[in-house]
Amino acid sequence: MPAANLDNRHTSSSSGLPVSTRITRRVTRDLSVASILRTTLSAPLSTASPVNVTLPESRPPSPLSPLPSPLLKSVPPSPETPPTPLTPLSESSLGSPPSLVTISNSDDSDNEYIPSYCNMSVQTTTLLKQNTMAIYIGEQGKPPVITPGKLTPDLLFDFENGAYSYFSFKDVKQEKEVSKIAGGLQDGHIQTWYHLNRAAVDAAGFPAFMKHIREAWLEPGWEQEVKLAILASHQDNNPISDWIMLLESTNTLLNGHVCKLLDADLRNHIQSHVHADTMTAATTAELHLIAEYEKYKRGLKVVDDA
Repeated sequence: MPAANLDNRHTSSSSGLPVSTRITRRVTRDLSVASILRTTLSAPLSTASPVNVTLPESRPPSPLSPLPSPLLKSVPPSPETPPTPLTPLSESSLGSPPSLVTISNSDDSDNEYIPSYCNMSVQTTTLLKQNTMAIYIGEQGKPPVITPGKLTPDLLFDFENGAYSYFSFKDVKQEKEVSKIAGGLQDGHIQTWYHLNRAAVDAAGFPAFMKHIREAWLEPGWEQEVKLAILASHQDNNPISDWIMLLESTNTLLNGHVCKLLDADLRNHIQSHVHADTMTAATTAELHLIAEYEKYKRGLKVVDDA
């Protein structure tokens, strides 16, 4: 091979450019890259602006992103509109039933039996034990009501008083008294009896109506049981006035019966069944010498409150 061709092979590239020219371009490129890196690294961090990189639409969702529900169609929130906060349910709303709906009766008809259940109150007014599911419901200007259940002497006493109050408030004529309040006794047996004998029962009047109810639907011998409840009662730690009130209200259930205690009988029972401390103070004050029942009660109250 000639020597000229061998030198030309070593001094030229496949691109046809001389070797010296290619080296010059590579050095110039390296210097340019180094200059750019030096300028970038020497710039302050505060002047660097974030680069918004557009991700492709097919990117996988983040594990923290909520999955869309196919049953709920919601509009994506606007950047200017803050998200609506969720109102948590209170513990009382989760564990308690909804409030009862109060029914108000705008019609003042006497035949409407819509008592207000918010006026119900269960309190101890006699010495008798509460052994029935029946409840007395009374409201001013409305017929009295006893809900279905076992009738007791104190329930019927409250019903009778409520009926007289209703008669007076509404100025009910005597011949219409029974028909106005008979529906208040909601027991099915009583209602059946009344509807079968309505004409005769209405004509007999309200006192006869109550007498028959007591005779037919109270337990036999109830009068004696009421009297025994009075005679077995002690003051214990109750205030003397409260205990005497219970004695008298229980004795009132026996109105019209031979079992009812007279004032003298009540006085003797009170004197022998008061608390030991009250008895000592009453003896010191010589209250046993007071024969009149009302004066004796007032003296006991003064001694018991001292």
